[in-house]
Amino acid sequence: MVGWVSVDNPAKPLVDHHAYVMSTMQNQENKDFGKESGLSLVDLDRGSQPLPLPDWLKKTVLTFFQVQAWGENLDPPTCFVTVPGDVGERFEKLKRSLLRYDLLPILREVDKPGLARLIIVPRPFSKPKPSPFWNILLLLATVVTTTLAGCYLLPRVVGLGNIPGANVHAGLLFSMSLIVILGIHEIGHKIAAKKHGVDTTLPFFIPFPTIVGTLGAIIKIRSPIPSKNALVDIGMSGPLAGFITTLIILVVGLKLSDQGLSHAANPGLGLGVPLIVRVLTKLLVGPDAAEPVWNPLILAGWVGLFVTMINLFPIGQLDGGHVGRAVMGYKNHQTMGYILILLFLFLGIDWGALTGENMLKQYFGYPGWWVWAFVCFLLVRKPHPGPLDEVSPLGFSRKLLAVVGVILFAICFMPMPITYPHP
Repeated sequence: MVGWVSVDNPAKPLVDHHAYVMSTMQNQENKDFGKESGLSLVDLDRGSQPLPLPDWLKKTVLTFFQVQAWGENLDPPTCFVTVPGDVGERFEKLKRSLLRYDLLPILREVDKPGLARLIIVPRPFSKPKPSPFWNILLLLATVVTTTLAGCYLLPRVVGLGNIPGANVHAGLLFSMSLIVILGIHEIGHKIAAKKHGVDTTLPFFIPFPTIVGTLGAIIKIRSPIPSKNALVDIGMSGPLAGFITTLIILVVGLKLSDQGLSHAANPGLGLGVPLIVRVLTKLLVGPDAAEPVWNPLILAGWVGLFVTMINLFPIGQLDGGHVGRAVMGYKNHQTMGYILILLFLFLGIDWGALTGENMLKQYFGYPGWWVWAFVCFLLVRKPHPGPLDEVSPLGFSRKLLAVVGVILFAICFMPMPITYPHP
């Protein structure tokens, strides 16, 4: 048992453990909860006795919710409450009241209609803001690795032919464009998080010796997300901000490129061309152009679209995972994770080689999907904790925003992001 609050002095919790709060939120779908707590939905039909909980806590909860049953000697304190029409507003008021005692409420759905499970947990203490030293150091390191990738690795390994100005200047142009895309993506998350009172870190760029010189950038969420609406806002803000930035860079890159098709002198690896790039190429270069003539700006834009595609998969705590958790709920979100594992495995099979159909080689056989199947498996094993209030309905505008996310994913999707030359 974890002692959570002093009955005599509710002003300060006895413990404060962020992992404890997160695990409580993650385990909210535990089917044995009623058995372990001594409280089940059957108790609501035959009545249950009030429990010796602190009077101040009971009064605070009863101020905003009608309690149908209290848990017995639970840590954290738990009860079943009636779900009113203005549940979101009541929950927000309860949260503000409990914050005076350094406590947080968690509201979870149950199988019985019209009821919800209310859990009271310690509020994670606000940690001091970390020094930006590592953020700056990783940013500088990423500038170096992406510049090297733009100068040497991409033109030679990917086999895109003679990129005009493939030197330090071109490498820096690729690097700066990519850093701007990744940075604005993360700033979008940070702005949305701040709007909803969620504490986050500064962006951490990840230098890595890939063909593009980085694994992207991340920010760490340091406090619970309050609602499903906030979950969608935070999840979609990054991809939207990054996509708009990517579009601007792609348009400039296409305007500066020569008309015609790209021809590689010594074909090596090739890059897939998503739908949005094909449309922009035809609009800005010419109706007969199937692919752009690659230059550093277009290459940076391609990486931005690839990052957007990956982030919008509704898995775990990826951007799409936040949106999927808000839209689908716990069980369906977990089920979607397992479906995506099977999908990734299916996409990774070279069906063209197995069937002899050359057309299938354009869509299947990218081995990177097998890696993502493994990553998805790891993410599904650690369920998304969800928001504090999972009962309040998702707003219509957030549903539209989720649809926008599906559209963004569709126009950025590449079944074969990288193609390999066949012997």
